[in-house]
Amino acid sequence: MRLLAAAQDNAPRPRPEDRAALDACLDKQRHEPERCITAVFKPCTEAPQGPNDEVRHDSTAGQVECFNREMAVWNEKMDASLKKLLEGPFGKKILNRPEGRQRGRMVSGADIINDMQKT
Repeated sequence: MRLLAAAQDNAPRPRPEDRAALDACLDKQRHEPERCITAVFKPCTEAPQGPNDEVRHDSTAGQVECFNREMAVWNEKMDASLKKLLEGPFGKKILNRPEGRQRGRMVSGADIINDMQKT
């Protein structure tokens, strides 16, 4: 678990404009959020090289940078969702489970996540 935290410490921070682009896309694509994959990456790779850019966006290094920018925003969103799951009402519901595997107790968010990973 500490390795994951260390990797996240070194991850790029989301840019406000990247957050805004993904949020705008998710608002527009409420029923098909998967259409927002590349909402940051594609415009980033198609943008002309600016005066502060170290690499061209259409180069391999530029594409890696654009990919990392998109992943930073998605990771931030996943972390926020995970926190809500662990703390919120989903962690207090009893799950319907296959016969023979039901639980007669309240299920924590951590149990839900473990079930999802096993599935």
